[in-house]
Amino acid sequence: MQSESVDFRCEQLLRRKLVAKGEDGNPRHYIERRILMPLGVTVGDWRSGPDGAPLMPQGLVLAASEWAKIGEFVRGGGKLEGRPLVDEATFGEMFQGSQVNPAYGLTWWLPRSTPAVDIVTRSTDITSHAAELPADMVVAAGAGDQRLYIIPSLRLTIVRQAKLDIAALAAGKKGDWSDWRFLSLLLKPASE
Repeated sequence: MQSESVDFRCEQLLRRKLVAKGEDGNPRHYIERRILMPLGVTVGDWRSGPDGAPLMPQGLVLAASEWAKIGEFVRGGGKLEGRPLVDEATFGEMFQGSQVNPAYGLTWWLPRSTPAVDIVTRSTDITSHAAELPADMVVAAGAGDQRLYIIPSLRLTIVRQAKLDIAALAAGKKGDWSDWRFLSLLLKPASE
């Protein structure tokens, strides 16, 4: 199943659910109103597909400080000022891997071993070092090795932005970024 078709179906499902509730059917407007505005997130841009619909999983362009706001929201368990902004059970489901790929939740990478060997799973090396990383860490891994690392037990939210080389990405070239190298330096005890 191609991700574009999955993205399209998810966007259409959300659109239908919103319309059935008598709300504006634009998923972008819903996300902005329900999550981003309450968090005080300023959107730089939101790219759209050829059909004009917002690219929900990859179209949001944010400054590092704005990504950090989203990271802090995730680190806080989906709460804003101590109250849940989203359904807590549904929020928790984002960080559950599947039998097919225990290292991948709903758009979040998890430090878990996995039998999956696809190119997307190979884009991060945290799965190879799962036992050495905090079990509660979650990672949003974007194109061009951009990252949002969240480690609640260490009270850390880390944003990594990078220059996106579209030509290299289209050619299937992987950069030399290593999540494990970065995290091992960051998490190294001060006494070492």
